[in-house]
Amino acid sequence: MSEPTPQPQPMKMQVQVPQVSLKDVEGFAKVWRKGSIVILLDQASKEFARDFANIVLKSFVCDQAQRVLKMQAEAAAVRAADSGMVKDCTSPQPQQVAPQKSAITLTD
Repeated sequence: MSEPTPQPQPMKMQVQVPQVSLKDVEGFAKVWRKGSIVILLDQASKEFARDFANIVLKSFVCDQAQRVLKMQAEAAAVRAADSGMVKDCTSPQPQQVAPQKSAITLTD
C-alpha cells in the first residue's frame, strides 16, 4: 500500500502591518481643516482615529497579501499546466471508438 499523497497546504504569508501612532494622529489633527473650520479633538477622539486608521491599514494590507497569494497560485497553476503536469479537464476527452468491421468481404 502506498502512502497517501500529501495535500497542498494553503499558502500563508506573514505580513507586518504598519501602525499609526497617537503622535501621528495628534500631528494630523493640528493641520487638518475642513474649509475654514478647525475641529479640536479630545483624547478619546484621537484614540478612535488611531484605532480606526490601524483597522483600515490592516484590512488593506491583508487584502493585498491575499491578492498576491491568489495571483501566485494562479501563475503556478498556469506553469504546471504548461509543463503538462496538470491534466486539462475542460477540453473534450477523445471518445473510445470500437473497431468497425469492414464492409468489404474478400472471396476466392
